[in-house]
Amino acid sequence: MLKNNEPGVRTRTATSPMRRMRTGLVAACSLALVATGGLLTTAPTAQADITDGLMLRYKLDESGGTVAHDSSGHGLDGTVNGTADLGGAEGLGFNGSDTYVKMPNNIMAGLNSISVDFDVWVDNALTKPYFFYGLGNTNATNGNGYLFTTGDTFRTSVSLTDYTAKKDIQPSSGTYTLPHGAWEHVTYTQTGTTGILYEDGVEKARNTNVTITPGSIGNGTTTANYLGRSLYANDKYFKGRMRDFRVYNKALSPAEVEDRANEPAEQWEQLQALANYNNALAAFEDPNIGPVLIFPSDYTGDIDDIQRPPDWTDSSGLTPTLWPTPTTAKSPQFTADQITVLQDAVYAAVQPDGDTTYTLAVHYDGMSDRVIAQTNAPSSVTDPLATQYDGQLVIDRSTDVPPAPPACRPAQAGTTQGLLLDYKLDEPVGEIAHDSSGNGRDGWINNAADLGGAEGLGFNGSDTYVKMPDNIMKGLNSISVDFDVWVDNALTKPYFFYGLGNTNATNGNGYLFTTGDTFRTSVSLTDYTAKKDIQPSSGTYTLPHGAWEHVTYTQTGTTGILYEDGVEKARNTNVTITPGSIGNGTTTANYLGRSLYANDKYFKGRMRDFRVYDHALTPPQVQDRADEPAKHMEQLQELANYNCAISYFDDPDVGPVITYPSDYTGDLSVQTPTDWTDSSGQTPTSWPQLYIAKSQQFTAAEIKKVTEAVYQAIEPDGDTTYGLVVTYNGPTDKMMVVTNAPASVTDPLMSAYPGKILLQGPPA
Repeated sequence: MLKNNEPGVRTRTATSPMRRMRTGLVAACSLALVATGGLLTTAPTAQADITDGLMLRYKLDESGGTVAHDSSGHGLDGTVNGTADLGGAEGLGFNGSDTYVKMPNNIMAGLNSISVDFDVWVDNALTKPYFFYGLGNTNATNGNGYLFTTGDTFRTSVSLTDYTAKKDIQPSSGTYTLPHGAWEHVTYTQTGTTGILYEDGVEKARNTNVTITPGSIGNGTTTANYLGRSLYANDKYFKGRMRDFRVYNKALSPAEVEDRANEPAEQWEQLQALANYNNALAAFEDPNIGPVLIFPSDYTGDIDDIQRPPDWTDSSGLTPTLWPTPTTAKSPQFTADQITVLQDAVYAAVQPDGDTTYTLAVHYDGMSDRVIAQTNAPSSVTDPLATQYDGQLVIDRSTDVPPAPPACRPAQAGTTQGLLLDYKLDEPVGEIAHDSSGNGRDGWINNAADLGGAEGLGFNGSDTYVKMPDNIMKGLNSISVDFDVWVDNALTKPYFFYGLGNTNATNGNGYLFTTGDTFRTSVSLTDYTAKKDIQPSSGTYTLPHGAWEHVTYTQTGTTGILYEDGVEKARNTNVTITPGSIGNGTTTANYLGRSLYANDKYFKGRMRDFRVYDHALTPPQVQDRADEPAKHMEQLQELANYNCAISYFDDPDVGPVITYPSDYTGDLSVQTPTDWTDSSGQTPTSWPQLYIAKSQQFTAAEIKKVTEAVYQAIEPDGDTTYGLVVTYNGPTDKMMVVTNAPASVTDPLMSAYPGKILLQGPPA
């Protein structure tokens, strides 16, 4: 991690993920930007944030007041006490005499795992003993059960009483002190009996005998949860600055810790350098797994052996001390030459002989493994292309400047956080149901099955089923089971779509299952005599036969919810059986298409995209999983256009978002267009549920002004020496400038519009 020696934030402009694109785009594109532009801007912020399991987050960027606002969404605001230096983006300043933040009581109640993660700048004058934070209790003089981290000597301590019974997680030297006078990133993670302490994303200490869980401290009652104050009365108050203090209800993985420690601008520059040097097709930050490099399908090198460019320095002239560790993959369907051929075909159809009647930008999107053509050309021009390159080309029509390539996620916002198992069931041959979650939980396809590829797996109703691995619900307090199903008209009850649990050869013996006749999910620790049903109130509703349906069951706490096509059909708030308690975590009869009762029928029909998550999907996530991706994005674009928004995109955490100009004076509630139909002529039965935001720094007129200034600087008088695309990027609230122009051309723009331009390049 690169450092400076002042507590202020860095102001380097983030470099966006590398995208390959055609050069020589016409300057006329800039004229197409209008106030009603519903731009497709799904590029991420500079760094993919980690929000899964986030319980509390204090950005500590307040410029006034005495509240440390919790931006996790859980309302756990803290109170700033004493004399504090409210430094905005520079974090909260602690004076070393009376400044501290009081956090709410009992924030560790029920936790078996935890992560505490923050940036800290320790004043040179500070000496031990002190706490960065302390979570626990005090008896006025001494700590009385706590978890804390200090920098002198650098360690985390956990105790059920005081220092006489502590468990230390400390570097082996026993004397190491966290540097003073520089920003450091500190993370402590604990799960099971293993506690790990990190500095700047690098493990510094590990203890595998931490037998005290966070939730056991005070038996869950903790009333002395402090930031900047010790739980020992005679210790010093912290002196220095802190920012972005977070508590998670899980142990962050080493890769997540590294991502939290890396600075966004540095990570983007380094990731782009890795992509260029290793001849990757695309580089981007996945919101769940972090940095990703995509290679051509015919790449013959070792994609797991990523080489770092020698003698490379970033835009500040510094050599990295910590490089990103990207996940690597090959494009399933594209070589570099094939992308070029497809791009050339699009340009030949939409802009023949350089005709600029229609705007156009073409790029390969690594996340979705598609070529995206963004244009305002009519369907009479683009439909032949879409037909010819079905499954390889996505047409995005807009009357605006073609936007920056989508880099944060595919069009569908369906989450992959907490995904335990994912059977696409699209195998054309073989006996393996491949798990594409990355967790290696392949299933075994038994007996005569119809391997239908994209049409899903066909079950014959007599002996077809998939055996899933044992114990997949072990340790789960929450769960989601989500899949597409087509029920054959000939099928009658009783049957299971899936069953997760055990059987005694005749009856089920503890399970979770869903059936369509009558439509319900049942959970039991034994058999049907002790079941908890989640079932529509009529008690007779049957899932339609002869049509594709999307089924989701979610459970967290004591609430189980059953959905059909993204719409809640049943809810039970008295489901007192957790998934992990079934068989005490041991389940050996986990089936797809087969019941756990010997006399029941086998399922007859088709299934595809069967998923199990370790948490309850939210209603918007369930709806996104049920929506068809293409229709979802069409509807989102239409909502943005109809409501005069300047951007629309799918955020990986909150779902669909539209952004209004900063000077928008209308009602921010969204109106749905009347008499609108999608590209297949259908009127939506439900629209995406939106998160609404305003740009913090752009009016529509300012977007146009910056766009024109960029084109004038890089392509004066239509000069196409350099490739250029300019768009407003909603997630970052900046103007995205994609160009291969040199720094001598772009630096004056960056100076003229500080904090407003995100520079990406060079195009290839």
